[in-house]
Amino acid sequence: PFEAPFIVIHYIIYNGIIGAATGLLAAKFIIFFINNIILRKVAGIKFTEILGNAGSLFAVTLIAITFVFIIKNYIVLSIIYLLYLAIHLIISYTDLKQIIILYKNKKGSKQFV
Repeated sequence: PFEAPFIVIHYIIYNGIIGAATGLLAAKFIIFFINNIILRKVAGIKFTEILGNAGSLFAVTLIAITFVFIIKNYIVLSIIYLLYLAIHLIISYTDLKQIIILYKNKKGSKQFV
């Protein structure tokens, strides 16, 4: 997680706004896989469960990326970006609740001897 901001800053410095988007996407992938490893070890949540929950986030991100390459009006892109953030937060909140429920269920099903 600590290297993610450095990836974004590197891409911004050398590639401008397109680099910022690319850096954020790269950081998101790295953080996703780090979180996957941590959740598997700590909570016993499998990759397929995480991917099932995160699939909608990837779909929303891909749609937003498509708009960046199609639309050249920065005002429209700003509005789309705000919509993207709102949708991302709504989906993330729902997924976070599901992950917490999965963790509590798995934790509660283990019996201590």
